[in-house]
Amino acid sequence: MVYLTVPEFVRVLNEKSPMKRLIPILLFLLAAALLPADDAPSVTLHHTGEFGRFFREYQVPGGTFFFVVKSAPFQIKDLLEKDMLRLAITPEPPKDNPKWKVTKLAIAAPVLAVHPDNPLRDISAADASALLQQKFGSWRTFGGPITRIHLYRKMDNALPPPVIQTCGCRGEQCHDDRHDHGEKTNPKKQFFSYGKPLLFQTENDNKAFSLLFTDPLGLACFDITRYDENRVPLLTIDKIPPTLKEFDSGRYPLLKTYYLVEPANPTPAEKQLVKYIFSRGFARQLYEAGFLPARVASSEKPAPATSPMRKPVSPPSPISGKPITAPAIPPVRHP
Repeated sequence: MVYLTVPEFVRVLNEKSPMKRLIPILLFLLAAALLPADDAPSVTLHHTGEFGRFFREYQVPGGTFFFVVKSAPFQIKDLLEKDMLRLAITPEPPKDNPKWKVTKLAIAAPVLAVHPDNPLRDISAADASALLQQKFGSWRTFGGPITRIHLYRKMDNALPPPVIQTCGCRGEQCHDDRHDHGEKTNPKKQFFSYGKPLLFQTENDNKAFSLLFTDPLGLACFDITRYDENRVPLLTIDKIPPTLKEFDSGRYPLLKTYYLVEPANPTPAEKQLVKYIFSRGFARQLYEAGFLPARVASSEKPAPATSPMRKPVSPPSPISGKPITAPAIPPVRHP
């Protein structure tokens, strides 16, 4: 980007070369064309960071300027109180304010599952949160053996994929002691801590399920979209199961709800955007990202409530066709 001060701009205009005089004029014409006109409709949507990518498919009406702004929940709350924005997706909507129309948009929650041989069926919300934050990592916490918990969960989309670093010597003789070629006779001792679970990040929930199904020491963290999983035991949180009924009532302890906040008197451009947010295409994107849409405003036939828009997953099986068997582990006693 090139910046020109007023004296520099005047000097360029006085240049004898026609091309040098034409460049700043074209730059100013381009800037004037990109700037929104006073009477052009403009729509700005504030969100907390999880929903920005869902608007890439939105067909912005001609002549309308559309902006998506990422803000923290407390910033959105403050701007709503000051009446400085008109559209927002936030988990902290305003309450009992006639200026705003608040609609539940989507819900999200971790769903925990264990191996079928594991007798654990319920944990507290505090233990679930501490486990997901990797504050402890032993089955002893739940009355089981002193072994590490193998935690399987989908990798965060914001993180880059893991990279395996190699020496780069390509088989040639290497004299760098920092490179490990597996030739050292006295490797360093490895110390394992039970303060954190052994974390395995997978590409999706299907791979997390496959790994859990063959690991008796495993514990998987699924998205809320797998609330109807019945091939492995799903844990209840404070005796509350992860079901649609508990999600709808808001009683599930790990639930997080997102709301769409719109003005009571929206403009035509804002109505068009709200219509897209409650469309089936937007709901599909929510579901694929691990959210459960709260409602779908579409004339098409909705997906079955038992398994909305999810493709069936075949249970893992070995090549021989025999059922999968896993070694038994000591029983896990309830605390």
